[in-house]
Amino acid sequence: MFKIKIRDLLYRLTGFYISRPPKKTPVKLKKIDFGDLVSTAIAVKNSSVNILQIGAYDGVSFDPIFDAVSNSRVKLFLIEPNSDVISRLQQTYSHKDDVSIINAAIVEADETDLVELYKFSEKLIGIYPDFGGTSSLSFKHLENAFERNRFRFSAEEKLDGNVVVDKIRALTAKQLLKELNITDVDVLVIDTEGADWIVLNGFLEAGLSPKLILFEHRFLLPHDYEAALMKLNSLNYLLRDLESDTLAIQSVL
Repeated sequence: MFKIKIRDLLYRLTGFYISRPPKKTPVKLKKIDFGDLVSTAIAVKNSSVNILQIGAYDGVSFDPIFDAVSNSRVKLFLIEPNSDVISRLQQTYSHKDDVSIINAAIVEADETDLVELYKFSEKLIGIYPDFGGTSSLSFKHLENAFERNRFRFSAEEKLDGNVVVDKIRALTAKQLLKELNITDVDVLVIDTEGADWIVLNGFLEAGLSPKLILFEHRFLLPHDYEAALMKLNSLNYLLRDLESDTLAIQSVL
């Protein structure tokens, strides 16, 4: 049976032709990039942007802000507990003047001046370089990281004998802010291998109110992550999940 389209039949009968609507090209939204947000903050602020980074490592590897701040007008406060990479961090920002680097760990309470930092041996880091950024105040964190990456090592390789323990300086968030004379921070970046809620809460309780916050949540316990989200929500931050990290943007409302 011969079939005729409705719009063709209408054209034959009336002379009016209904054209087919153009196909809509779906709009592809870019994922939020924290570095882009930092670059925007730097561009729109008349004065220097203050950035506090806890767990700065070497300033390049796994770093969400390096591209944005490397050649921009910013004031950097960089905190890194692993003394092995401090010289590399200093070298990364040797071209900038307004940089403060502290070799310390941020802790919850000022009950001690020193804490133990666990890190992988140079042998394991040589096999899997990402282990260089996995130092932690928790030995369990290294155990978990080793198990997740067990396939990278020979069956004979054991964690025992491949963990180095350092005694490092401990500071509370309040002590750090006082020592560096920090009263205002535009951007707070936290990557502390599972201690992110402790660090974040310390700075919020100390009265810090950054415009942008990025903290790693993938190693947080569920109740700690929920506590972090509830705290930020109560402070009117807009929250976005960036896979391994959480972005918090201070609401202007």
